[in-house]
Amino acid sequence: IYSPLTAIYCVHKEDSQNLSQLAPHCAISALGDTRYDQVLARLKNSKAKLKTFSPELSAPKFIAGSTWPEDEAVLSEVLTPELGYQSLIVPHEVDALHIQNLQSTLQFPSTLYSKRETLDPHSITIVNQVGILAELYLTADIAFVGGSFKNSVHSVLEPLAAGLPTLVGPQHRNNREAVEFQSISVGSGFSAVTAVQSPQELRENLLAWQALTHQEKAEIRENIIKEVQARTGATQRLIQALESHL
Repeated sequence: IYSPLTAIYCVHKEDSQNLSQLAPHCAISALGDTRYDQVLARLKNSKAKLKTFSPELSAPKFIAGSTWPEDEAVLSEVLTPELGYQSLIVPHEVDALHIQNLQSTLQFPSTLYSKRETLDPHSITIVNQVGILAELYLTADIAFVGGSFKNSVHSVLEPLAAGLPTLVGPQHRNNREAVEFQSISVGSGFSAVTAVQSPQELRENLLAWQALTHQEKAEIRENIIKEVQARTGATQRLIQALESHL
């Protein structure tokens, strides 16, 4: 497969090291991941019309994206009225049976996104619409990414691009960013990504975020966005590299 190639461009140094063993005759370069450019461009140019919570309410906003029943069982233990969050759950599957089962699992009253003009802060909003999750991250303060209490986490790149400290469950090592961003401290004791092993740990992290000052939260968000932006530019580097071979 590699024998006809003269150059290989990959997203990470680890990949270039692996490929150098498979294709020693190729010029191999790690140019970065174009997904960083893609997700930021999508958020910058989004035309999605979103329903939001009232800006007058001071309660923090939590979003759980791409959730499966295993994740939702954990969330149902954590999202109680006492927690004090305005919450959105965006299931990975939005068929009627899944939504019905999710509503029956929750300890908190729930409403469907499609049924309201503005979001109800006194109930959990279940988003029964596809294609708007990336933009919805922009409306929240802190995120959880689903699949991570099932068998493999979904992408954490979209909440990170929105500047959200991102929580994942124990099944997250399939995702490079979920692992890499755990080592990046963004202030006030938070990492860009935090792995939790149980409902109790998820609750503790949400309470810790809630206790921060407005300034501390703003600084964390800014630091996360900077870390994502620092990884952009791969698209232009790839174009320039391809042009050099023409």
